[in-house]
Parts: sequence; structure tokens; C-alpha cells
Amino acid sequence: MSLKKLIAEKFGVKPRISMGSLGMLDVFVDGKRIFSYREAGHMPEDQEILDLIQSQARQAQLQGLPTGKTT
Repeated sequence: MSLKKLIAEKFGVKPRISMGSLGMLDVFVDGKRIFSYREAGHMPEDQEILDLIQSQARQAQLQGLPTGKTT
């Protein structure tokens, strides 16, 4: 299953995954960059991306912000 599909099914959001030259990769959810190859210095495993999104969702929930899937 593609990373895009995994994110959509698990969190109910449509991510934007941007592939650049030299294997660069950025993952955005709700307009916010969740992962940057340039900053991390490595290609992520799918679970790393899912964990980062989950962490962002928890932070948003603590701040009272909307967080995608509600079921």
C-alpha cells in the first residue's frame, strides 16, 4: 500500500508528498510539513511518517485544534 493511502486511511486526511531531485522527499499534511529529507538526512520508513503525524495530531489535540479523522 502506498504511503499516501496509508496516511489517508489511518488519519482521514489527504497528504501531499513531494519528490524532488536527488531523492528529496517532503511530506505535508494539512499544509504543514511533517517530514523533510533535507532536514532529517535520511529516507523515512512508512512507520516513521505515521508516528510523526500521530505526534502532530496529539499536539494539535492538546492545543484544541482540529485533527482530521474523528472516528
